[in-house]
Amino acid sequence: MPCMRLATAASLIILLSIVLLSKNSYGDDDWDSWETPQERLIDVSGFSQIKLGKLLENNAHEPIKTRQGLLRLAANIDENFYRISFKNDLSYNAISKQSHNKVREMSVELDFANVQSRAINQSFLANLSLKVGRQSLSWGLGDYIFINDLFAKNWQSFFNGDDVQYLKSPTDALKLSYFMDSLGIDVVYQPKTSRDILITSPSVLGTPQRSSINTRLHFSHQQSDYAFYASDGWVNAPQRVSRQLEYLAQKTLGASMITPVLTGLFKAELGQYWQTAANGSSFNQQRLLLGYEWELITGISASTQLYIEHDSHSNARNNRQLITTQLSYTSDNALWTSSVMAFYSPNHSDSYFRASATHRYSDSVSVTAGINNLAGADDTFFGSLSQTNNIYLRFTYFY
Repeated sequence: MPCMRLATAASLIILLSIVLLSKNSYGDDDWDSWETPQERLIDVSGFSQIKLGKLLENNAHEPIKTRQGLLRLAANIDENFYRISFKNDLSYNAISKQSHNKVREMSVELDFANVQSRAINQSFLANLSLKVGRQSLSWGLGDYIFINDLFAKNWQSFFNGDDVQYLKSPTDALKLSYFMDSLGIDVVYQPKTSRDILITSPSVLGTPQRSSINTRLHFSHQQSDYAFYASDGWVNAPQRVSRQLEYLAQKTLGASMITPVLTGLFKAELGQYWQTAANGSSFNQQRLLLGYEWELITGISASTQLYIEHDSHSNARNNRQLITTQLSYTSDNALWTSSVMAFYSPNHSDSYFRASATHRYSDSVSVTAGINNLAGADDTFFGSLSQTNNIYLRFTYFY
């Protein structure tokens, strides 16, 4: 609790300092230069949000409801050579009467290509960028299916009606990127591996204390994009080994590609996992994703995916197969956007349906309505989460 208060106080102090600096960055004391004001050094933005929701499963007394408020404040200092980013969320749950403060981003990014120095411009540093601090990271090609994107996810947020950006859980990391013509290399180092936030997250396990490293090599060739991945770290979610939950050590290799085919885009991604438990037990798994997306008519696009897992240790709920389909709509004036997506496992017989529609009344105000519905046997992935079925309404004011 003291650590949380300290983090909250530090976040608010940083934010207040940024706001005060931004107010003093216009040079309005100089009456002779009022026609050419100084460029704003700090960009401050954010949004306020109210979410109302209800679980579709009733308890013995009344429907379980959600009433939440969220205040997002963000600030950026964007110069040629460096960028400082800060994002903070302050939320309040009107049902439980609890508030939470979370720093979602606090990072510094250096881009040596923009340094006005002949010595640097003629060295390898000219192709290097560095980002350090809390940040959100995402790799791979799958729509809500993650093979080589091994960074932490917030699954509570994904299933309870939050904006999709909250699926990415912030990660404390150092990211190095190196670019050579059409070839790029990314290396992400986490001193302490972040864990997924699960629907029923066993907090007693804590977080893996060992570091992790992820690498990606990506390039383009004749309208196609390719990438190769490797990692050495931990599984983000605990696995059951000998009737106990634990975080497994994990090494991976993977690859992906996306290329134009007919009137759409074909994508493929694969990954090989090697996992080791504390007692020395080892497991391996192969994952494959094939997908295709295309525009049906102006404003309406469709996509479909086939996902297959193959596990070294077979049981009734391993070797998962999954098929997804999605329809998305954007109006000509972009005031209306909507999406419908269905997940179905033919060998586990569980399913997940999610839909949302957003109307943007202006540049400042938007309203989103949606539904999450999961079904299947209690021992299947989606079936075990069917108690989270919900509808929601989200009001957002941007500033």
